[in-house]
Amino acid sequence: MPRFRAALLVIALCFPGVGAASSPPDFSGLARLIERAKAESAFPTGTAVAIVQNGRIVYAGDFGHADLRAGRAVGPDTRFYIASATKPFTALAALIQAERGEADTATTLRDMFPDVAFEGIDAERVTARELLIHTSGLVNAPLVWSTAFSGIHDAQSRRRMVALSAPNPEAPLGRFDYSNVGYNLYSVWSETKTGRSWQRQVTETVLQPLGLSQTTASVEALRKAGVPLALPYSLQTPQRDEPVALQKVDATLHAAGGLYATRGDLARFLMAQIDRGRVGGRQRLPAAIIERSQQVQTATDGEAYQDFQREGYAWGWYEGPYKGHRMYHHFGSFVGYHAHLSFIPEARIGLVVLNNEDFLSARLTTLIADAAYATLLGEADVEARVSARLDALLGEAGKFDQQLAEHRRRLQARRWQLSQPAAAYAGRYTHPLLGDWIVTSDDAGPRLRWGRLQATATAFDAVDHVRVEFAPGSGQVVRFLLDGDRVMALEFEGIRFER
Repeated sequence: MPRFRAALLVIALCFPGVGAASSPPDFSGLARLIERAKAESAFPTGTAVAIVQNGRIVYAGDFGHADLRAGRAVGPDTRFYIASATKPFTALAALIQAERGEADTATTLRDMFPDVAFEGIDAERVTARELLIHTSGLVNAPLVWSTAFSGIHDAQSRRRMVALSAPNPEAPLGRFDYSNVGYNLYSVWSETKTGRSWQRQVTETVLQPLGLSQTTASVEALRKAGVPLALPYSLQTPQRDEPVALQKVDATLHAAGGLYATRGDLARFLMAQIDRGRVGGRQRLPAAIIERSQQVQTATDGEAYQDFQREGYAWGWYEGPYKGHRMYHHFGSFVGYHAHLSFIPEARIGLVVLNNEDFLSARLTTLIADAAYATLLGEADVEARVSARLDALLGEAGKFDQQLAEHRRRLQARRWQLSQPAAAYAGRYTHPLLGDWIVTSDDAGPRLRWGRLQATATAFDAVDHVRVEFAPGSGQVVRFLLDGDRVMALEFEGIRFER
């Protein structure tokens, strides 16, 4: 059985305009739901939950393990990586800096980077605002991969990578297309403009004013200080009690996904969102800026993520209907982690869910949200209904091992399409900004390494192509380029590395 600790904070809730206090909602059914999921899945990774209502945390619960092999349970001080749930922090910092005159969201790409000759891009029309609301019409795979995955970059190379931006063939300027590109580009400019790293900007403008002392953009500092970290796991790995190989370091924390936090700090962040910058009876951030951050800037593609409708995007927040109310939310997912931040302003309620597992937990979090908000909003038969949903989820999870094994058998059954002996592909492949790929050959097949990324390749159904899986369940293709029988280069995500 997983180790479990959940604390129900019994408090009196004073609603606006009502003199009498009321009893807090009963979240015991929610706790039973999560306990059952941990036990019956036989995969007791960690989940931390915080629920806010009327400016207070009305429920806080810690479930499962931050470290499976050590048996270390999740606790109030456990830091989780929140991935793309960082974006509301970065966007809010940008708005605060704009208010102070330190930066301007109307600044054009041309003014941001006057020395860059953008090819095929109307740099006079793309602004910082477009970068932060995902309507810039740009792609930049080198910048995204280096900052989030390989870790091979510095301030100078990031500035030079800006010139590798290109028009997005799927979404031109003005059309919403979610990615990390805009936030990465914005951070390169804002660091040059302000003379401060994006980490320092977010810390000084958002974290410190709100008193978020357990939120940071340096995982290496946390490790050095011995702060309890939630290690990353995935249902998609063969050895599930081992953390995934691809773990975060400071070089892979970035403005689009770079914070570690506790459930308590994130609950406090939601309180500030709900109460227009006010937390603990004090105005900690300007109300007008919080209001602006929640103003929808663009329509999205209208696609839902599980239960969550997405009709618009504000400054780092998706917006859409949920249980008959207008909800703001942003989630974060990276190998070994899934984070959920959401709130309903009109009801003054919000939810934080943090997980150190990326596949099963993402689906479980949807059920947690259903149970939490249904309880807050007074829906009937909540536990029975959500329990039935959990039955279905656990049924699907029970079939996952067989499906995963079949998927691996199909991959292994592919025939190699390499035109040369495996040893001919071994060597060092270099890009002037992005560093080196190292390719070695052994009996298992070519092994490829690029900075923090490494994997043993499997066959792919195209000549001189191989498949690599740097993160569980996520395959990419590497193409080798030959001149006759000599391997000259490799290509990854459209980026060429010369041998």
